[in-house]
Amino acid sequence: MGPVSSVSSSSTLDPLLAPVTLPCGLVLANRVLKSATSELLATDHRLPTAAHARLYARWAEGGSGALVTGNVMVDDFRRVARGDVALTPRSPLAPFRAWAAASRAPLLMQLSHPGRQTPRGIDPAPVAPSPLRVRRGWVVFAEPRALIEEEILGIVMAFADGAALAHEAAFAGVQLHAAHGYLLHQFLSPRTNRRTDGWGGSAAGRRRLLESVVRAIRARVPAGFAVSVKLNVPQPGASRDELDEWCDLLRSLSGEGVDLLELSGGTYERDVLFGKPAEGIRTLGVRHEARFAAEAAIARRTVSIPLALTGGIRSVRGARRVIESDLADVVGLARWLILEPTLPDRIGRGLPIAAPDLPRPLGLRAAEAPAELAWFEDRLRALAAPPGARPTAPPSRARAVADAVRKLVW
Repeated sequence: MGPVSSVSSSSTLDPLLAPVTLPCGLVLANRVLKSATSELLATDHRLPTAAHARLYARWAEGGSGALVTGNVMVDDFRRVARGDVALTPRSPLAPFRAWAAASRAPLLMQLSHPGRQTPRGIDPAPVAPSPLRVRRGWVVFAEPRALIEEEILGIVMAFADGAALAHEAAFAGVQLHAAHGYLLHQFLSPRTNRRTDGWGGSAAGRRRLLESVVRAIRARVPAGFAVSVKLNVPQPGASRDELDEWCDLLRSLSGEGVDLLELSGGTYERDVLFGKPAEGIRTLGVRHEARFAAEAAIARRTVSIPLALTGGIRSVRGARRVIESDLADVVGLARWLILEPTLPDRIGRGLPIAAPDLPRPLGLRAAEAPAELAWFEDRLRALAAPPGARPTAPPSRARAVADAVRKLVW
């Protein structure tokens, strides 16, 4: 069974609308989490803008139980794309306070470092656990330099600084982005971490950076400040040793006092969240839309920490099944909430809800992910526009591909 939650005893209450209390004491009004998605709305100085405040106000007013921001970089000089926000001790806090104040739902800041997963046009000299270049056909990445220990310790401090500053700016918590191929995930994976020192060489060494970051944050923020971690699930066909290593990581994070684990998957090199919907996955005797339902069942048996499950959920029935089957405590949605920001409110009022109207696939594997991302970025910018702004039509898939490549390469 999942963690103890403040769930209503009413048998008629929709399971998605029941509140949940995280171990730190933070109460989420319902089980719908607006999962992270990059906004690309920052100023040239990497600060949040009024568009960030409008965007998150809309999602909060739409009824989501909690919101997670897109990537907020912990280093001024390392980013994934132009338009990323960064938060360091040099950042003025007023724009961040305005961002947090705009949301009436708990707002968690996603803290991130791209490591090697930053295009050459953005960072021609990236850093990583090991000097292994990202291999991807639709964009060119530079070969990274392996970090030295002094730099790794500085990164630990940068994440702790980011969390302390997020608390000072009145965010409800932070989420550490240890998934999707970014730096914390690069250290966790034996495919990208070939180190032989204390920051690699074994499962314990590979998870040392993430554990150190969690501990450093816990030492800097009060007990009521939420600390979440976003993790990739093991790849399909993972060996027994790989599954055991992943479960050991879950136990370690639970022991470090993490309040919420969000399970997801995919990297720049291996997309699993784009293209056609996931086929049904039978877990615990129930067919699920969720792409990572089987891995969530393993996580549920391994730890009692609250879980969020993200990826592939495209119907209210599918979202309910995740909660009713006790696979997770929270359902993570991003693209659907870009298209329908009032989805949780509509569920609560019993209004009709259509499945998300996703763009038609191109049929070109290498271009599918960048095209879909660019298409949703355009919809997100429309959602963040000032009241009365003239609506724009979604871009064509061909233009979306061109925009994605242009932003990443040049």
